[in-house]
Amino acid sequence: MYKNVDDFYLMSWDEYQGIVDKLSCSIPKYKSDNGISFDFIVPILRGGETLAISLSHRLNVFRAFPVQYKYMYEDNDKSIYKPRELLFSLELLEEKQKEYHVLVTEGNHCTGQTSQMCLDRIKAVLPNAKIFYASVGRDYSYIKKLNHTIYEWYGCLTNESETLTQIECAEMSVISKFVVYPWENVEEELEEVNASMTYHNNKTE
Repeated sequence: MYKNVDDFYLMSWDEYQGIVDKLSCSIPKYKSDNGISFDFIVPILRGGETLAISLSHRLNVFRAFPVQYKYMYEDNDKSIYKPRELLFSLELLEEKQKEYHVLVTEGNHCTGQTSQMCLDRIKAVLPNAKIFYASVGRDYSYIKKLNHTIYEWYGCLTNESETLTQIECAEMSVISKFVVYPWENVEEELEEVNASMTYHNNKTE
């Protein structure tokens, strides 16, 4: 069934700030406990940019190398709908064999396909990199650790895959609706969710 605006939860800036505060405690504790520091942050545009900026100030990490991936139809072919790489600035690094400590940030993590695509690419370009990953939200059904990461953090859990009941969401403090983050546009998110549903429905017909 296709979605409408009532199926979305609009997160406030105050709620987002609470998530930043949470991550700004857990990430530094991990750094301190393990004696590491981050060389730079890799925000996955556009959702991971806001978190990257917030954490860069909290963690005193000044360098950032943005990447961008977006779900798109392949050359206007509606039979293929997948994430495509639009930007990968890590190619600018000269010392690609160095053991960098990299913090990758994402806004919304549902299936994690886009994030995994990004991590695979980082590892291909920087084979000795130690990769860490943080997202604002993460789907309850996709909290399994991604390939190539040392450690991962998330701010809140969601039910965008719709595998939990409303009662289960309430019991586990999982956001039951699709989340629209403060910097996002609900109409754009609605269009993207329904486009994805159209693609998957066509595949199963």
